Amino acid sequence: MEPRFAAGLTGRIGVVLAGSAGEGVQRAAETFARAAISSGLDATKKGSYPVTVGVGFSTAELVLSHEPIAYHGIGMPDAVLVTSEDGLRHEADRIQQMDRGTVWVDESLPVPETGAEVRVRDFRGRAGPRNAAIVALLTFAHETGVIPPEAFVVAIRQSPIGKRVPEEALRVG
Repeated sequence: MEPRFAAGLTGRIGVVLAGSAGEGVQRAAETFARAAISSGLDATKKGSYPVTVGVGFSTAELVLSHEPIAYHGIGMPDAVLVTSEDGLRHEADRIQQMDRGTVWVDESLPVPETGAEVRVRDFRGRAGPRNAAIVALLTFAHETGVIPPEAFVVAIRQSPIGKRVPEEALRVG
């Protein structure tokens, strides 16, 4: 695939997106990976969720790099984006062990104890629970420059969920 955008990432980054089952975490992460690829990066995505459909946590791990990715595991993440109480509960130990990186957490949640920088943002209130993961990833793209936010917006609009995502969820900034 020929890149349509230019990624701002240097090196490799491991990102964890943690939310609730049924709220589009996996689809948002897959779409973000496509946006990263359209920005010239290699990307992997691994999902984790319970066998009970639509109940409990949903976590997606993304690895992004300009180099080929031989190992897609994430020990200590560089970034964790938490959109729900289920996600916070599931990732609490990993967040607490972080001694670097950044944790973005929805403003409806308690601020977790961690050695990482914590940024509190409004993911759920901005466009509802079903779009919180999209808002979180768009916020991440905007605040880090890892990929251009526009690349993610284009990928969403071209995806099967594009018509169901309200415009307020796709506003950058």
